[in-house]
Amino acid sequence: MVAISLAGCASHPDTSPKVLIIGDSISLGYTPYVTQALSSDAVVIHSQGNSEDSNNGVRNVERWVGAKKWDVISFNFGLWDLCYRRPGPITFQNRDKVNGAVAVPLAQYEKNLSLIASRLKATGAKVIFQTTTFVPDNEPGRHAGDVVRYNQVATEVMKRFGISVNDLSAVSATLPAQMYESDTDVHYTESGYSELSKSVSDSIRSEL
Repeated sequence: MVAISLAGCASHPDTSPKVLIIGDSISLGYTPYVTQALSSDAVVIHSQGNSEDSNNGVRNVERWVGAKKWDVISFNFGLWDLCYRRPGPITFQNRDKVNGAVAVPLAQYEKNLSLIASRLKATGAKVIFQTTTFVPDNEPGRHAGDVVRYNQVATEVMKRFGISVNDLSAVSATLPAQMYESDTDVHYTESGYSELSKSVSDSIRSEL
């Protein structure tokens, strides 16, 4: 597995473009490969930890952006937002799309993304939204069709703010079953993350 860096690569001069990636475990999975792919072009840094849902994004975007001058910011919120869970601790075990409640309803998701997008644009960086990736039909806490609905709303928000959209969702939907952890899981094997990283890297490179 490629090692992830949250501090960038010390071998780069201070003048190298700085790239910030914000997102959940999917982005944590592909960021090491993006870092490797762009190693001669930019310093790539993932925000600390899992960014979870857009409610969390609104609370923490200021901290993630910090005082650093970013050239490109790539971000996503979605899989945590559209997840249904029973009351209690947020765990894999309490995902339940039959009896649970959705984490962030679509209208709130739109409001949250608007706040986050506005703050990211204010940095002066070139901003890219990576669409939310594929959900298997038998995933216990998520409806596959919700990915389309949430991505449609996200795309509309990004259009209003003049933010580029990379259709990572379409890429993820073409990956073979063996690149997923299981047929009930939204997570990928290392080969899956490597494949996703190609699209993400290309989208970032085009903005450098």
